[in-house]
Amino acid sequence: MKIDANRLPSSSFNVLASLNRGKAEKIVITAHIDAYESTPGALDNASGTVVLLLAAEMLADYRGKYSLEILALNGEDHYSAAGEMDYLNRYGNDMPGILVVINIDDVGFKQGKSNYSFYECKPGFEEVVEGVFKKYEGLEKGE
Repeated sequence: MKIDANRLPSSSFNVLASLNRGKAEKIVITAHIDAYESTPGALDNASGTVVLLLAAEMLADYRGKYSLEILALNGEDHYSAAGEMDYLNRYGNDMPGILVVINIDDVGFKQGKSNYSFYECKPGFEEVVEGVFKKYEGLEKGE
């Protein structure tokens, strides 16, 4: 499949859903909803968007101790991560309360392992997650 498209000046938006808003700590689950030109975008990142929507459906009744954000970002593949920058401009003051951000990207790639990475996590968090991930084949720590 090939998409024949033209680039036109336009506006785009992130899509954000929240549960348990106002809790002291929150978990953010993201995927991006754009793709590079001349690609079908199936892996990068329609597959991540589908998993994000499934996670939202599975967590719809969540009423635990954390706030949850389900965040579909637009502009991840182009122009200096505009979707992420928009989120930071709007909600940057909330950063100290974010426990973890889970970014879902390129789900279902068959010719390799599933990679996970950690960036600036609280002490001990990485070890706990790696202990869980060791139970599953095909998971590999990435850069």
